[in-house]
Amino acid sequence: MLMLHLLDSGRQGRYNLEAAVLDEFGWADREWLESKRLVHSGQEIDVERLTRYCAQDATYTMMLYERFRERLLKYPKLSKLYKRLVLPASFMLAEVGRTPVPLDFEYLRDLDLQFDEEIRRVEAELCNLAGLAEPPNFHSPKMLAEIMYQRLGLPIVKVTEKGQPSTDKAVLMELMHLSPFIRQLMRHRKFSKLRSSYVRRWLNNYSSTSPYLAKYNLTGTVTGRLSSDFQQLPRVSDDPEIPNIRNAVVASDGCLILEADYSMLELRLIAWRAQEENLLRLLRVGVDVHRHTASLAFGVAPEAVTKLMRHTGKTLNFGSGYGAAPPKVAEILRLAMNDAQIAEVCQLLGVDSLIEAARYLHRVWHEAYPGIREWHWRERSKIEARGYAVAPHGRIRWLPQAQSMSPPQRDEAAREGINHVIQSLATDLTLMAMILAERPFRDCGSRGPWPSHDSLMWVVPEDRAVGLAADLKFIMEKRAPALLAEIIGAPIDVPIEVEVKLGKRWGSVARLDAQEVT
Repeated sequence: MLMLHLLDSGRQGRYNLEAAVLDEFGWADREWLESKRLVHSGQEIDVERLTRYCAQDATYTMMLYERFRERLLKYPKLSKLYKRLVLPASFMLAEVGRTPVPLDFEYLRDLDLQFDEEIRRVEAELCNLAGLAEPPNFHSPKMLAEIMYQRLGLPIVKVTEKGQPSTDKAVLMELMHLSPFIRQLMRHRKFSKLRSSYVRRWLNNYSSTSPYLAKYNLTGTVTGRLSSDFQQLPRVSDDPEIPNIRNAVVASDGCLILEADYSMLELRLIAWRAQEENLLRLLRVGVDVHRHTASLAFGVAPEAVTKLMRHTGKTLNFGSGYGAAPPKVAEILRLAMNDAQIAEVCQLLGVDSLIEAARYLHRVWHEAYPGIREWHWRERSKIEARGYAVAPHGRIRWLPQAQSMSPPQRDEAAREGINHVIQSLATDLTLMAMILAERPFRDCGSRGPWPSHDSLMWVVPEDRAVGLAADLKFIMEKRAPALLAEIIGAPIDVPIEVEVKLGKRWGSVARLDAQEVT
């Protein structure tokens, strides 16, 4: 399964044995397929048939292994990546999946009340905007369609398979600039999803005697990123109005939570791959790139950049770094800000609308970092010529739409390919650090790690916390990039920086001073 994902990460989840056999050989024994369905549905079959089924399972597995192994050996980088990173990471993540996440259930009950209060407040605002006396079922597509298209008169931009006006996420994204009701509705969905996915699920399904175990999937995404519900917990700084769910993760007595987070990792890797001189220079002298971008965009000195300006600069850096056009930049800004903040940004830039602001910011950004656009075109040309994207350490993502006759399909394939090149590299750098840190952390009785995007989190003994933080910072900044560079065959010549934080609760960890972890 891991070999197949390395060879083709775009199979949309078709990594189970049955799908692999059918896709690879074009056939499979009928009795085996029928037995597999009986076993997976919990039905009993006789011992003789079960024996044949197990033997066929083993045979098909070996046939696939030999075929994928032969194919993998044709790609030296992928072979090294499989042996040095993917296979060891699979064992480590399996062990993490057997390690209970330390949850504070009393805190979760308080969180549930906070979410309930906030959802009720948003529902009252929705009723006010739609002129409703009582809150309807805002989770009902039929009810929402009636409010959106009949009561509020919003344009129908998409219909369902049954011909009914759609209320899915893509539709809301397209309509959000037309109505404050849509923006509040998206907020309602976000709060409801967070409460049901984490707070309610943890409270209803787990306890101190039946602990929560986080599961990670190495083959769950097409970009090479890890797939896990645990790492989707929102960062505390993303939206200050969202209750701090991460604080439900709490260290036991005598222990602390240690989190190490790569700083601007994807932006640094973009600068390195593009060899964008201006961006590399800023990173090498330690300039706050988000503040610098905001300073250029708003025409003020770096010291005069406000929190909102820097937030705009940060949003622009990551959006434009991946090739977002002005409409996409506008969409990203809309999601990252409330109405008052958007109005303030437009006023500061002297424009009348968000799309005008996005066009201006897009132009300023590419004038400041011209090498990025050139890199985008180089990557796009290679993706279109090959029909797939290759990350510098060898990961492949097949993109047949890159050779489509449709320009929008080619554009989307190129964007996905560029994402793959950077995001898979960022994830594998984090996983490499996780593997390297296993022994020193395990030997001192730490629990974890729980990866979350570009960060690693452990529960560590309090008396060893600062020393382990220093060790982890060195591993993530120096050793992991050096080992990944061996697979790449070239140095990652951009400064890699890691912030290490300690605290009793995950959502309240405090950053350690650089001198403390030197």
